[in-house]
Amino acid sequence: MWFSRVQDCLALERGQRQPTFVLVANKMDLQYQTTLERQTVEKFSQRNGLPTHFVSAKTGEGVQRCFLGIACAVLGVHVRVRDHERTQPVLQASLVTNQFTIRASKPRDNKQNVPCEHTGSVCQLL
Repeated sequence: MWFSRVQDCLALERGQRQPTFVLVANKMDLQYQTTLERQTVEKFSQRNGLPTHFVSAKTGEGVQRCFLGIACAVLGVHVRVRDHERTQPVLQASLVTNQFTIRASKPRDNKQNVPCEHTGSVCQLL
């Protein structure tokens, strides 16, 4: 087993095998603050033939998929998109329903407030 790894390293050293390059874009949890647009990164990687992964080390988003993609690229294995998607954790969300009252004013000559009730829903990711 270790023997084949050494042979692979020697093949790289001798130029018989090309190293695998992958572009990993980190800080996706801060993408709203970045000056570099996702499309720019994707165009760059397409022009240079690089597999690209967008990840957030802070939240862990995309990290497992990135490592799986790198392993597949190194081994020359093609993995279907749906198989990649199975590796992603399922986000759990709860639906919170709040009751609140909105006071709407009638025209200025009639200064009564008209109560009306509105129910709102908010989705919270856990």
